[in-house]
Amino acid sequence: MFKAIFALRRKPGMSQAEFRDFWLNDHAPKVAKIPGLRKYVVDIARGEEADRRVDGYATVWFDDQAAFQAGFGGDYARTEVLPNNANFNRMDEILTLDVTEHVIR
Repeated sequence: MFKAIFALRRKPGMSQAEFRDFWLNDHAPKVAKIPGLRKYVVDIARGEEADRRVDGYATVWFDDQAAFQAGFGGDYARTEVLPNNANFNRMDEILTLDVTEHVIR
């Protein structure tokens, strides 16, 4: 299983509530349709802190790295998902980590 985590910051001038609403009700349904995606979890910070370093995390799971690259590199992601990021987050500040999960408990 391949897992990647994305750290996002909301666009300047956007409230945390607007960020949350857009992500969950507009962007997430689009991400959920990426071919090969096995699981998608969104974690969004609580409260309205003005200048957080991170406002939320998205975690995605695919069968392997090739499936991840095919999913995010495919036509659907390139036309529907990736451009939509600019509507709610700071594209130039997205951090992406491909990780190995270690379940401790």
